[in-house]
Amino acid sequence: MIALLWRAGSGAGSGLFRRQIYYLAVAFEVAAIVAANMLMSRLGLSAYALQLLGVIIGLHFIGLWKASGMARFLGIAAAMTVLSLAACALPVPLRDIATGFGNALVLWIGAARIRR
Repeated sequence: MIALLWRAGSGAGSGLFRRQIYYLAVAFEVAAIVAANMLMSRLGLSAYALQLLGVIIGLHFIGLWKASGMARFLGIAAAMTVLSLAACALPVPLRDIATGFGNALVLWIGAARIRR
């Protein structure tokens, strides 16, 4: 699915923002969240739900990059994905704190950099 998004080059949109690509990214994100929710409970990995959600949402920023052409979204995608995966190595209470606070910090810094 990510390969499809990566190869998508054009789409209808308003000038600089290609909506079709973004809609595709959102559709992949929703499908991944639904699939992850079903699989994680079956595999007994529900304790890692927040981390997987961080990875999925992080990858969603690849779609924002493709839709907008703003390379800054790749940094946000990488930071959220790496942070969420790294948090999996922490003990249970710290894992969720690091994921939530870390991803919020990434988004906060990313939003501040985009406005410049």
